[in-house]
Amino acid sequence: MKAIAIVLLIISTCSNAFGQYTSASISGYSFGSTVTYLNPVTGISETRIVGLLNGRLTDTSSGPAVSYYFLDAFIPSGYSIPRFDYLDDITSDGIEPHACWIIKNFYPGQTGTGQLIDVDKETAAIQFAIWHFTNGLNINSISDQVIRSRAEEIAAIAATKGSSVRLCVEFVMDEDPEYFSIKTLDDNGDPIAIDSIELSFSEGILSSYHISTTLPLGVSERVQVIGANTGNIDAFSRKFIFPKGSIFRHDDPAYPRIFLARPGYGARSFVCEWGTLPVEMTSFTATVSGENVQLNWATSSEINNSHFEIHRRSTSAEWKFIHTVNGNGTTNSVSNYAYVDNSVQSGSYEYRLKQIDYNGNYEYFYLASTVLISIPERIELSQNFPNPFNPSTKINYILQASGFITLNVFDITGKQVAELVKSRQDAGTYEVSFDAGQFGIAAGVYLYRLEAGDFSMTKKMVVLE
Repeated sequence: MKAIAIVLLIISTCSNAFGQYTSASISGYSFGSTVTYLNPVTGISETRIVGLLNGRLTDTSSGPAVSYYFLDAFIPSGYSIPRFDYLDDITSDGIEPHACWIIKNFYPGQTGTGQLIDVDKETAAIQFAIWHFTNGLNINSISDQVIRSRAEEIAAIAATKGSSVRLCVEFVMDEDPEYFSIKTLDDNGDPIAIDSIELSFSEGILSSYHISTTLPLGVSERVQVIGANTGNIDAFSRKFIFPKGSIFRHDDPAYPRIFLARPGYGARSFVCEWGTLPVEMTSFTATVSGENVQLNWATSSEINNSHFEIHRRSTSAEWKFIHTVNGNGTTNSVSNYAYVDNSVQSGSYEYRLKQIDYNGNYEYFYLASTVLISIPERIELSQNFPNPFNPSTKINYILQASGFITLNVFDITGKQVAELVKSRQDAGTYEVSFDAGQFGIAAGVYLYRLEAGDFSMTKKMVVLE
């Protein structure tokens, strides 16, 4: 296939980061239904209550009352509600845009299109629609017909929508480069007044360290930066708004994340990197060759540059970490970088670089256009490798079009001994791991068969003793 070069513009953003200050608690379910469904994370059919959670921020008894949905579908053994040990997530860069749009446009945030009279079933359907986008939940596996139909309707509406978490605190740069202001907004984007905002500056002096924002614009007085060209400015308040879609996590990654469906306020810190950027990016390009994407970028100078993280996302997914490339620390010379993202499935993708300093500060550089991976020209089933094998091997296949596919293993008599894939998949390239020991398969000759619509292909594999 002919290689296509894509030269793209650089978009850089001010390095804003959140400090972890506010705790979150879950009291229980305010609305929900007990439903049986196929959990997309575990692959196991389970029955449990699904719906809208209630809780508080900051303090479990006197903090602002809020509502949550689960961001993740899994709940590990021993997980219990109520819980009082969640914290705001400083590591997350946001959530899946379709799920975020649902949070903003359906109960309790809004009266969603076609909302059910039964709020228990409505909230269960909303939760399932969210999991459909965040974890790939199969809506057809939901046992309750009313909830299943409503979840399908919500997912269909959200499929062409997308949203991000609102930024409720902004650093406003002044016409005079030595000055800035703070702007505060509510969850709807309307200006609000917040008093007792505390400022700090890692280098130099500020003309004021205690400011307030006032109506009608929600903007503070001007603050002067004195005696420094660079540094980190921190704005802290216990009254900053946590908007819908804000994520909270547990210290144990085995526990599911939750995110706000009804906003509240809490202690939060916003950091802006003031002055000269630590890395001066001069180019960022992408070249597509078949299913591979070659990324190249260059810098003219670097200050304390630890490394770059490469992130990718499709139009219907959240950002995914791909790889890390080490930086060159501090240098005034031109530095060239490259990375190849191999075997990318067909579709439209965005890429970005997260440049991270040694002190943990970071900055994003975005490709301003999307990268398109073409649909494969035919269906293919490759020979497993290694073959023969013991105990595991890998099976690769290519799908020309989206559809329901199965990949099963049979013994020499035609009896099915393992089910590897049984789901709807998009066009693209796939790799499946097969562990004979996991299925209790003895040494011998076996067949594996890929079926996709009218297509069927079978190949032979050998399991060694």
